[in-house]
Amino acid sequence: MQATETMLGNDDILKFILEETDEELGRPGAARPDSVLLGRGAVLGSLALVGLLTRIEDRCLDGGIDFCWAGDMAMSEKRSRYRTPADMAAYILALAEEQRGLPEETPA
Repeated sequence: MQATETMLGNDDILKFILEETDEELGRPGAARPDSVLLGRGAVLGSLALVGLLTRIEDRCLDGGIDFCWAGDMAMSEKRSRYRTPADMAAYILALAEEQRGLPEETPA
């Protein structure tokens, strides 16, 4: 399997996010797709969330997905793409699909 194929399915992305969230929580199987990661009722503290997002960014880049977690609305409590593992996985999948649809750059 090539690196660009290692993380392109929603189930694979979600599984990775849940595993990494469990690692941050120190409790295998504790994270759920609807676990709150950001804002009121969050299961992770801010430093743990940054650690999680950094590992997800690294995994995305390894899989050929240009993902940067530090955007304008990234941490907005109501509109964040990272509020839950399911939200995050859906956003990353949309990025991957969008990036696959872009034409390759040609040298100037």
